Amino acid sequence: MNEHSIIFQGDSIRAILDGRKTQTRRIIRPQPPEGHWWAETPAEMALAAQYYPGERGRKGCPYGVPGDRLWCRESIRKSQCEGEYGPYIEYVADGEVLPMSNWIWKRNVLPSIHMPRGCSRLTLEVARVRVQRVQDITEVDAKAEGCEPNHIRRPGYAAMYDADYRDGFRLLWNRINAKRGYGWDASPWVWAIDFRPLPVAVRDA
Repeated sequence: MNEHSIIFQGDSIRAILDGRKTQTRRIIRPQPPEGHWWAETPAEMALAAQYYPGERGRKGCPYGVPGDRLWCRESIRKSQCEGEYGPYIEYVADGEVLPMSNWIWKRNVLPSIHMPRGCSRLTLEVARVRVQRVQDITEVDAKAEGCEPNHIRRPGYAAMYDADYRDGFRLLWNRINAKRGYGWDASPWVWAIDFRPLPVAVRDA
């Protein structure tokens, strides 16, 4: 079992805590060239997740394989609560305060990229890793991403709407990735990772 860090934004952290998010998709870097070696079948997609070079020359998914653990990086800030050694640490996503700790940084907010391991409150166990194009996401998987659905008017009904999680995921994906050149319309290749949060007693073992 190996351990890797992974960054989540506040809305994703809240979705994990609420039990609504059990999947995440991350852009493969570098993107596979045209004529890549795998066939687009479920078995080949799982195999590619283990052997595609991935970013920085690493073999396979940089977020690990089933059984590995991911510790979540998220933004934290100086709390209004203080203890014996100074202000506590507060999680920006939901305002939870980390007890028995103190704020040691000069800035009032620490971005997720700089969050130390000791402040992480969420550890996830990787359950499955696949390679796929982002547009291949299903409605079920889009809901497992924890995103809000987009409500689309049902054809032929003036006041009836369907909850479309896949379209909701499309909007979320574009908000995060379109400006980096990996928008929905480009349908980039992604690591599709299924996970489950570990209880405190297990993740701290």
